[in-house]
Amino acid sequence: MAEEIREDSLSKLNEAALDLFGSSSPTEVAARTVDLVTEVLGLAGATVYSFDEGAGALKPLAHSADTDCDQSQSPTAIEPGEGFVWRLFAEGTDEVIEDVRTDDVSEHDTPFRSEMGVPLGEHGVLVVGGTGPDAFDSRSRDIIRILATTAEAAIGHVKRRRDLETRERQLAERTEQLERLEAINSRIRDVARATVHSATRGEIEQTVCEELIEPDSFGFAWIGAVDPVTDTLTPRATAGDDRGYLDAVDLSLADQSVTEPAVRTVRTHDPVVVTNAATGITRAEWREETVQRGYRSLMSIPLVYQGTLRGVLTVFSAEESIVSERLQAVLSELGELIAHAIVAAERKQALLANQSTELEFDIQDPACFFLRFAQETNCTLELEQIIPRSDDTSLVVVKVPVGSPKNLLAEAEQSSTVKTADQVESDGEAVIQLQIVEPFIGSILADHGIDLRNISANDTECRVTVGIPPTANIHQVVDVVSTTYTDTEVLAKREQTQYPRSKVDFADRVLRELTPRQREVSEMAYLSGYFESPREASGETLAGELEFSASAFHHHIRAAERKLFGAVFETDRSEFGKRGSDD
Repeated sequence: MAEEIREDSLSKLNEAALDLFGSSSPTEVAARTVDLVTEVLGLAGATVYSFDEGAGALKPLAHSADTDCDQSQSPTAIEPGEGFVWRLFAEGTDEVIEDVRTDDVSEHDTPFRSEMGVPLGEHGVLVVGGTGPDAFDSRSRDIIRILATTAEAAIGHVKRRRDLETRERQLAERTEQLERLEAINSRIRDVARATVHSATRGEIEQTVCEELIEPDSFGFAWIGAVDPVTDTLTPRATAGDDRGYLDAVDLSLADQSVTEPAVRTVRTHDPVVVTNAATGITRAEWREETVQRGYRSLMSIPLVYQGTLRGVLTVFSAEESIVSERLQAVLSELGELIAHAIVAAERKQALLANQSTELEFDIQDPACFFLRFAQETNCTLELEQIIPRSDDTSLVVVKVPVGSPKNLLAEAEQSSTVKTADQVESDGEAVIQLQIVEPFIGSILADHGIDLRNISANDTECRVTVGIPPTANIHQVVDVVSTTYTDTEVLAKREQTQYPRSKVDFADRVLRELTPRQREVSEMAYLSGYFESPREASGETLAGELEFSASAFHHHIRAAERKLFGAVFETDRSEFGKRGSDD
């Protein structure tokens, strides 16, 4: 009879083993194992402890107990060195406690009277309990060992299958990422080719944005540049669907509380990557605006050439964490390429059109001596000329169209800013020459490659106009002026296009200014070596050849020189005062 029971138990155990190996998780294996203890062996219950590597302890994974057991005593975690369960796990041997009331070996709370523990390899321990003492005969012990061995194998099988599925999933995700990265790389190569064929900055920026749009990656792209008048980041090109984002967010640079990614990139010249815009959505308005429009991740890329920011490119995606580290590197390289292409296009346009930008400032800082002298003397001052001196001072020539030049001269002579002050005549007008000892704005701007074109001041304002070459950074120019004079406001930005005369046109115009006698005298003097050093022919000799007096010769030659120099310098002054149309 006992043998028949044993065979029946083994048969049920073999059938159950198939179910164990079909489990989807270690927890399911453990649950089926403890159920088999009561179904096959008719014992009171069992607990499967699983080793938690993170916690370094054995934790209950599944537990069952019949109604005859004390249900209040649920199994708890077993720390290293606690009781016989840990010892069995550490030593890898099984053990039977015939009576937990008389045997001090079991040191954990248990609802059972007798217990048998069998380790499940590195996975944990199976503990089986009976309601009475001596509950385990040799048959039940063998079956429990077989069940434990089967459960150990099933748990290992499930873990290996799960690890394999995880690796396959990761491989699939990795493959998808690589395919997506290759697709983006392909589009970026298209962008690089397109920038070569783009003639203007606007074409480059628009092409970049359009080429980057792809439904599976980026749904919206835009490029912005700093507007020095409004001190904001202004969109220059967009592609895709912004869904009103640019109209909804604050792109001010002056307000330090604005944390929109493109604005942060302008301030730091560093890329900004947002893997999930929903994170901290209540702490930043731009995050809410991004999520509301269906976008989750984005990256802002600085367009920097030789340390100067030319703009910011920002791309948006509906997927989280789409911008991997490799993609960040690719997009950063693209930013450098775009900046280089923009500078090249601007230089080409500048060469073809002789184009430049003018900025006009209103300076209210008393540190500007033009404004200070105009207010103190009630005069209107206009800059005529700046001549840098070898002793690091500047000779500044000032015209006084309104007010008394004498008042200005008297005030200048009392100022520590002025080393010398003189009144001279120029074309019948009184002008003041001031030798300025402090750093003058003209020399400060020149150090940064900026051309000071005009300064005018009265008792209420001081207007300063500067010329900026196409390759210069406008925002940097604003910083230079506002740092020199703190109370400064940008009034206007103008684009200038000049078409220079040819050398032949200039020469013809100058020669037409000379009288026939002046041209004859000048040409003979030049061909005879009169202007060489030392002179190859004297004025008296040339006068004799021309058959008039030496004084007449010198009169004609000086008149011709005056007209020649006047044509040269008046041309410079007229170019100095040119203005373009307001933006």
